[in-house]
Amino acid sequence: MPQCGVMGQAAGAASVLSIRQDVAVRNVDRKALQSELKKQGCILDDADISAANR
Repeated sequence: MPQCGVMGQAAGAASVLSIRQDVAVRNVDRKALQSELKKQGCILDDADISAANR
């Protein structure tokens, strides 16, 4: 169930970004959230999987 761990990580990152951006969590910039999650090593799409296997 690694996807559950990543979902929790995404929720935490979204919460932090909402504070930094001074917006509701639902209004967090999606690209900023994706960028932050990739920095943390999360796999978000198929390209990330192939990159992780190199």
